[in-house]
Amino acid sequence: MANKIIKVKVKPNSGKQEVIENSDGDNAGNKENGNENKNYTVYLKSAPENNKANIELIKVLERHFKKKIKIKSGFTSKNKLIEVEENEIWICSGLARESWKDV
Repeated sequence: MANKIIKVKVKPNSGKQEVIENSDGDNAGNKENGNENKNYTVYLKSAPENNKANIELIKVLERHFKKKIKIKSGFTSKNKLIEVEENEIWICSGLARESWKDV
């Protein structure tokens, strides 16, 4: 199975961690990847400085999808393309799942 590419809009400094799945009729390009017009809004506690929000985003999405996550584009933007690796065993950077509760 091929890796999925998803669109994510990041909301840093929001005071909470939350992943919201959205439907977007203009996002038809994701159909071939099996995502069928879905994109995500991710609320993060971290500020968008010194890569803190990107690191938190990866941790939050790995916990949400239980898959390995990579930022493909948008490192300095609120709008990002994220690769969800379908063939990876989820280890979440070598730490136990319980350790991610307060990320």
